[in-house]
Amino acid sequence: MKLAILCFLLGPLAFSAGHRVVQITPLPGQGGADALLVDNAARRLYVARSNRLLIFDIDSGRQLSDIADLPGIAGIAVAPGIDRGYVTIGVDNRVAIFALSNSGHLGQIPLGNNPGAIVYDTSAHRFYAMNRGSKNASAID
Repeated sequence: MKLAILCFLLGPLAFSAGHRVVQITPLPGQGGADALLVDNAARRLYVARSNRLLIFDIDSGRQLSDIADLPGIAGIAVAPGIDRGYVTIGVDNRVAIFALSNSGHLGQIPLGNNPGAIVYDTSAHRFYAMNRGSKNASAID
């Protein structure tokens, strides 16, 4: 019992001992940051900020793109094989689509009520969005 309590108390210290901050990237503009996604293969960081999506190069910290007119981003997913990125917009129940290559808007799809998290399944070639308000999920082919 004493060993279990000791592990419980000291466990977090052991896990944090090897971690350190290696880079801090300032975010331009005003407002907080809500959602983010790291695309390790492409070395990109996607950050939802206010009504826009900021895209950074992970290695240099340089901002690569700023996609405007995306209010209330709740989730971000990318599919490099088809040059598409999807963000869920909870305030108006949709997913917005953009091109990874040039960050251009490609359209939108209505979803269930208050969509949040979104992921891309590479084997099925589908995006899945969780709709918090309607308590269901949407599969986008």
